[in-house]
Amino acid sequence: FSLVEALKRKYKNLNCNVYKIKNEFFGENITVAGLVTGKDLAEQLAGQELGDELLLPASALRYPEMDFLCGMTLCELESKLGVKIRVCENDGFDFVSAVFGKE
Repeated sequence: FSLVEALKRKYKNLNCNVYKIKNEFFGENITVAGLVTGKDLAEQLAGQELGDELLLPASALRYPEMDFLCGMTLCELESKLGVKIRVCENDGFDFVSAVFGKE
């Protein structure tokens, strides 16, 4: 949250939301991105304002399949949520670049 809040303070017109996802699949005490499932994302982000793009950390996906631990693929999640998903490396630089639309 703090990185997004810092960006919003600096760039007043920035529209970026952070959503907390409860890990229903493995239990709410599990809070690492590498164990979040597509099922939890789909259920908890449904109806949320996701904008033009949803950013997810690379550690949430299994490679090379590009799927979640529950078996849902990235493409299936995009379809369920109706939004393009961009996978970011697990560092602040890649996240900030993605927020500002840079490849």
